[in-house]
Amino acid sequence: MRFSIAAGLALALLWAAPSFAQGVSADEANSIIRSLAPSASAPASAESYPRTAREVVVQNSVVVIDTAHSLDFEVYFPFDSARLMPQAHVDLWALGEALASPQLRQHIYLIAGHTDGVGSAAYNLDLSARRAASVRRFLIDSFAIDPRRLIAVGFGESQLKAPQAPTAGINRRVEVALVLSRGD
Repeated sequence: MRFSIAAGLALALLWAAPSFAQGVSADEANSIIRSLAPSASAPASAESYPRTAREVVVQNSVVVIDTAHSLDFEVYFPFDSARLMPQAHVDLWALGEALASPQLRQHIYLIAGHTDGVGSAAYNLDLSARRAASVRRFLIDSFAIDPRRLIAVGFGESQLKAPQAPTAGINRRVEVALVLSRGD
């Protein structure tokens, strides 16, 4: 009985994965590739992007990202949880296809979690880090992306997209940014 339930669940998951892909157009993935790829005329280094480079501290190490090559994604989680909702899987599918593409395959990306201003700063920092880690894990597991290419970090409520409206949903997001250099 347990085997048949497990087998049925495995078949359902295998059947569901292609259905995500069917909902993602090549245009969506290509748009993400264009936004996240470094310029063809310049190598991906901090010196190439002096105006758009920003330093971020991740686990006591400095990572330099290119804000000109970053995107915000609305990723849905249950309240007070880091578990991805089914809609989040669909929404992240184009990102996964883009990150697995030949155009982006050789680059490293920061997966940054952000929250709104509801709750304590310490709690939001932890929640955003767990959510960024969930997105990272989904991308690695679903698209066989090398884990060394994706760095997860949480910013909590420290970088609100709409500071004038700290409780607004627009602040709850995941940002993906090209890493120019990292201090390993």
